[in-house]
Amino acid sequence: FEYESEACKFYYTKPVHKGKCNDCQSSNVGSNHTYTSDFKIITQSGKELWVEAKGGGYCWTGKTRAKHILLSKQFPEREIRFVFTDAQALIKQGSKTTNKQWCARYGFKCASRLIPKAWLEE
Repeated sequence: FEYESEACKFYYTKPVHKGKCNDCQSSNVGSNHTYTSDFKIITQSGKELWVEAKGGGYCWTGKTRAKHILLSKQFPEREIRFVFTDAQALIKQGSKTTNKQWCARYGFKCASRLIPKAWLEE
């Protein structure tokens, strides 16, 4: 595996709220961002996985969740997975949705505490 390696860095475009292009006046504009996953893992079959480690607290914000949905849509060939301190924890205080439920809803695989051996053996 590699930790925050250059190899797993890629750029994505985030739509700009109420933005306008200065040249064509289009409202379909975005800003470029760089994303580096926590870990890049090469499985036994050679498949590349990008794994995000998420603990408790405020690191798993709505903005962060939206970024990962956007990344998965723009780069469907890149598989992003999550390892949470607790996949059964709520995505935010007062929510009825757990981390695991959120991942299932948006097509991400996830685990609690450790990267599953089965992921490495794929």
